Amino acid sequence: MSKIDIIQEVQQNFIDSSFDVNCHRAFPNVKDGLKDGQRCILWEMYTKKYTSNKPHVKSAKIDGGVAALWWPHGTTAIYETFARMSQPFTNNVPEIDFHGANGNIILGGDAIAADRYTEARLSSLTEDYMLKGVEKNTVPMTLNFSEDEYMPKVLPSVFPRLLVNGAQGIGVSVANTWLPHSLSETCNLVINYLKTNELNTLEYYPDFPTGGTIINKDELSIINKTGKGKVILQANYKIENKEIIFYEMPYQVYIEPVIEKIKEQIEKEELVGIKEVFNKSDKKNIALVIECKNGYKPEKVVEQLFQQTPLRSQYNANQNGIISKTPVLLNLQQTIDVYVKHNLECIKKEHQYDLDEANARIEILNGLSKALIHIDEIILIIKESENSQDAKEKLSSTFGFTENQTKAILEMRLSKLTKLDGVSINKELDEKKKLAEFCNQVVNSQEEQ
Repeated sequence: MSKIDIIQEVQQNFIDSSFDVNCHRAFPNVKDGLKDGQRCILWEMYTKKYTSNKPHVKSAKIDGGVAALWWPHGTTAIYETFARMSQPFTNNVPEIDFHGANGNIILGGDAIAADRYTEARLSSLTEDYMLKGVEKNTVPMTLNFSEDEYMPKVLPSVFPRLLVNGAQGIGVSVANTWLPHSLSETCNLVINYLKTNELNTLEYYPDFPTGGTIINKDELSIINKTGKGKVILQANYKIENKEIIFYEMPYQVYIEPVIEKIKEQIEKEELVGIKEVFNKSDKKNIALVIECKNGYKPEKVVEQLFQQTPLRSQYNANQNGIISKTPVLLNLQQTIDVYVKHNLECIKKEHQYDLDEANARIEILNGLSKALIHIDEIILIIKESENSQDAKEKLSSTFGFTENQTKAILEMRLSKLTKLDGVSINKELDEKKKLAEFCNQVVNSQEEQ
């Protein structure tokens, strides 16, 4: 009987488990901004054609498909993941188009209806700017856990997801928090960086989907320079007579839990001057209303609320992301450099794929154009040949057709072969030559990319 060193075995198991958690669960890939589970969800919806131009699909069907093929986790965790990807109060640009209750800013992000009641599909942004080109050999593919289907290791995402929608996760001995930013500001930042090779780190701030006001903007450039730092965000409000009306909440702060917190603080007498707390929100507007007692200034009550409740919250940025299977702390320039390099590679590979396809078609069209001149002789050779191999050899030796050209001619029905149209062939040939020229320029010019 063989002996096992239990300490060595436990150590190795811990290392293997830590690697799996950090590499495949807790941290986003810097290239496309996605964790593996999120990528698996998008891939399931893409391959099953749950797209924006088709009806929504039952959520239970989606999370079941992901668990069966791509991501060996419970369907509840998978469902909650793509429901969060659809929340407009969690993401600046949701990647999933959702039908049904997917949480709200009143009760919280976890107030999601069961998957048997809701429906989902890809958003058009995800299709056009995260998945487009994935079938043109733009990214490496890998086998799924059952080794019977291929899936992308990373998406060819031109959408800068990591900066726009952010990410959060806790790994083994290290965590990550990427704060969200405005899509338009992020795009303008990248465009200006590409044009000037200079990155403006001083005026690029987090931008949260729920609004609020950042009160420590002078400290934010440290996040862009180092990848770490803090953001202090407080709710926006207005005062009408004795009422304080909060109409924008801090990120991931929800109204009903805040009301409970306020009432607890009132009972503890740590909050004074408050007569009543109301939630007057509707489907269009947020309205957390604080009615002040007589003799208390609303401004003083507001300051108490900011000190004692999550109406003023702090967010600690910790920009760790996966590069070459390892969590790495990145500043803004490093993040954008990885994103840009990835996109240039994807653009080059996509146009190389299109160039190869165009050249292959040009070869066939040149063969058909030549065949049109000798159509009667070709038909006679085909009819008199003993088999396809005999016909292929005769066509090749007689007219100098390439192997691909002879194959294309022989695969055509005689009725179609006799109706070859020189005008349409030449028209398509001109189109393919222009496409090939354009693709060749892109492949060989980083400026074009």
